[in-house]
Amino acid sequence: IVYGRIDSLFQFVEGIARMPVLRNPEASIQERLAALKKEVAFNEDLHDAGLINKNGTMFTTNGDTISVAQEKWFADAARGKRIITEPVESLTTKKWILTLAMPVYDDNRSVFSVLAMAVPLEWLNRSIEDIVIGKTGYCYMIGVTGNTIAFHEPKYIYTKWNTIQEAKNDPSLSALAVVEKKAITEEHAGYAEYEWQGESVVAGYVKMPKIGWGIIIRAPLKEFMRAV
Repeated sequence: IVYGRIDSLFQFVEGIARMPVLRNPEASIQERLAALKKEVAFNEDLHDAGLINKNGTMFTTNGDTISVAQEKWFADAARGKRIITEPVESLTTKKWILTLAMPVYDDNRSVFSVLAMAVPLEWLNRSIEDIVIGKTGYCYMIGVTGNTIAFHEPKYIYTKWNTIQEAKNDPSLSALAVVEKKAITEEHAGYAEYEWQGESVVAGYVKMPKIGWGIIIRAPLKEFMRAV
């Protein structure tokens, strides 16, 4: 379900990347940004957008010009990959966003530029908020780094909480850390039972295809059994 929602957004952005004006080397950056700004206005899931030249200079629809030459997501997109980053604080607006990036090809199928779309963090949180089990069970996500990237308590995202790392100094987190490690390393879905704050908990986990993020849904065992 979650991957389908992310993939749908990718497909929308890919449609924008194929717009003739964005693929036309003769069009000015102002013309391309004007067309891009109109598309952003049509989709409330997009916060901002930008076009990046081969030197890594990004021109945004908000009028900012910044260098992203050192960003891995830019380098990967320039090599032909479609990318979604873990949440970060925007360099320009200081709001928390995810960046979707993909190449823009010219008529010769050469990478002409890179299209980057800023997606509000709230969009990712909304994508999991309706996935519940029992009365208090919930879903959350971790990135390939192990950092929490979607959670009903945003403070864990803002502080880049990483249970796997924290468990190295806090044994009470060890069982949960094992679950989260499996969520981003194992290729098949699984489940586990563990003790959390004196309560038996069951958690299901799966690694998201292509992206590699881990999705975990957990609930007290008694609520899980009642839901089943």
